[in-house]
Amino acid sequence: MAMNAQPLSVHANMTVVLLVLICNVNSIARRLGDPRYTALRSAGIEMQRRGHTVLVQGAGALSDARVRRERNLSWMLAGFKTFDRRTLHRYGQPKLVVCWFNYLNDGLTRRSALVVKLLRNPQIPHLYYEHGMTAGSTTVDPGGFLSQSFYVSSLNALVQRSFDEPACDKHIANHLKHDSSKRPQRAAVDLPATILGRYLFVPTQKFGDASIKHHSRISFPQLLRNVTLFCRARDLPLVIKLHPMLPLKEATAQRTFIKTELQRRHDKVHLSKGSINFLVRHALFTATLNGGTQMDNFFATSPVLTLAPGFFSSTDAVVHEGVDVMRGLRLMADHELPWSEERKRRQRQVVCWYERHSLKAANSGLANLAVLQAHIDALRLPSPLKL
Repeated sequence: MAMNAQPLSVHANMTVVLLVLICNVNSIARRLGDPRYTALRSAGIEMQRRGHTVLVQGAGALSDARVRRERNLSWMLAGFKTFDRRTLHRYGQPKLVVCWFNYLNDGLTRRSALVVKLLRNPQIPHLYYEHGMTAGSTTVDPGGFLSQSFYVSSLNALVQRSFDEPACDKHIANHLKHDSSKRPQRAAVDLPATILGRYLFVPTQKFGDASIKHHSRISFPQLLRNVTLFCRARDLPLVIKLHPMLPLKEATAQRTFIKTELQRRHDKVHLSKGSINFLVRHALFTATLNGGTQMDNFFATSPVLTLAPGFFSSTDAVVHEGVDVMRGLRLMADHELPWSEERKRRQRQVVCWYERHSLKAANSGLANLAVLQAHIDALRLPSPLKL
């Protein structure tokens, strides 16, 4: 569901916008491309078409001119003016900065210092972006991500506004029909039929991920140990799926942890490579810290317990317990099942709000620009910024 792409009003004066672009073609799946780069570039081209000045700076491999030349990446920043002291002096401070979320943690270099200074200037509005939670999407937020999101406290109310239920249901049905998710899925079923509908499901995150380090009181090994003990006490199967983009060393470490610590404690622990859609749909419920796979639960309207603060923690789409894993598991199993129609409806509303407010690699530059404009409008600036 693309955001309504009506023509946006053009500001009478030229607007200077800074885009910090990241491109890692292997970040979703090997050689699948980077939807962040594709969507932001299309929006930038549309801004220029409207007469605005777009300055760009690269992040990651794109941040170093020598690396860009060696890897033949220079074309990725072509068509825009490079942001540096010279262009800053010529065009003045940007009226908007659109920046890759991890930029501030990517190491302060001489090339990044100017951008960081702008990001820390409260007088300059900025939007952050990062990989989205659905296929080809990019999340945009004026505040940050997870519990730092601009929308986190108001999301439960926001998603209920302008909710087009027939269109949303159609979108969700199409998503499930094609077994869609953030990453390509395997259709094979590798679980015993006897456990379907009876197991607890845990999709792993990277154990050292920033989303856990900075937002969670609970480590992922702690979560897995507690869920295993809970399942053993109640004679329930536990199904675990490894994060599909773990580096080889960490994937090996997670498998070893599951084999040596979990399967020795409980003989009904299963490791699956199946489709995330199948696994959340056939689980008694899903337990996670703050992983993006919550969105897969929402599409399937399946029960999900979150145990670390995140984007959806304050919505009715999840049950949240951020301190005590066992208390959360008991709450979920004993009081929240069967999953209520109210929670299912909220999950569908979250899905379709998110889709309207996300950039898409497949969308036109105009549609992606409309998404950026919607996030700017949410800031309610004293002098509205129109792109």
